[in-house]
Amino acid sequence: MATAEQPLKKRKLPGPLPEPPPPPLQVINESFVAPNLSQDEIIRRRRNREEIRSMYDCYKRIKFCVSQKDARLMADLEQAYLSLITASRGCTSVQRIVADLIPRYASYCPTALEAAAKVTINMHNWSLAVISRGEDTDDVAFGTATACIVGLADICHTASKEAPTSSVIQGICSAVFLNVLTFLISSFDGKDIFQIVDIETLKIQDSSELFSELKQNFSDEDESALFKLSKLRALCLLRIFFCCPASSLAACFEFFNSTAPEGALKGRYFLGQVTSRLYTDNVAHDLDNIRNEPKLSTAVSETGAEGKDIVYRETSLRW
Repeated sequence: MATAEQPLKKRKLPGPLPEPPPPPLQVINESFVAPNLSQDEIIRRRRNREEIRSMYDCYKRIKFCVSQKDARLMADLEQAYLSLITASRGCTSVQRIVADLIPRYASYCPTALEAAAKVTINMHNWSLAVISRGEDTDDVAFGTATACIVGLADICHTASKEAPTSSVIQGICSAVFLNVLTFLISSFDGKDIFQIVDIETLKIQDSSELFSELKQNFSDEDESALFKLSKLRALCLLRIFFCCPASSLAACFEFFNSTAPEGALKGRYFLGQVTSRLYTDNVAHDLDNIRNEPKLSTAVSETGAEGKDIVYRETSLRW
């Protein structure tokens, strides 16, 4: 008898294969190797961080004192502002920030205006040297130099407003204008500033908005950084004269009173720059007005000995 066939046994299907273990972590950019910093570089970076932290502490103290409007905090405010001036000798990052802050808060510490102007000039010169060496790859030095130039105009304006408050502040104001004008005049090396900027720049006399617009336009131009800074210096020289004519002329007379021969040269240069084009522009403006005004010509006559009318002049009457 044939044996009955045994039913097929169910095979157990294999389950899903286990996922392979993740590959070992790898550096995304295997070609990048962290630089081995020297001990000097480590110390320098640590010092820069400390300078930035200290500068921000000064800034926060100044903001607090100003916001409280309390005369009892004036000593703390002045001390914080002097610390800000001291911070101007710090790293490039610190200089870039204090170049904006020193002029902004100068009016709260008028006795430090002369020091504020000096350190602002020093920061400009240091930044200019960095640019001249081709080391300003991130435009930080250019930003610092720009802020310093514009800041000097603001410091002069503050000094001119504070001068009448006391004889001491008046002396400080005089020193501020002498230092700032000497710096600006020396930077042009005898060149006519209207070979650097257009005659239309004179219109800033009547418009603060135009000054801000030209400042931004000069900074954004597709020119070398050194040339753009020279244009900004010319712009700010005119700005200082238009905003503070009395203090500017007083400084000019101080140049003439100087025993050094270069003092008189600076005085003549300054007067020549701020007056020659103004005179030409005013004359042209007056002539245009005369040409455009309606005129009424009248013959003025007298009766001569023979009873004839003699016309001897013609006048123009303005409406």
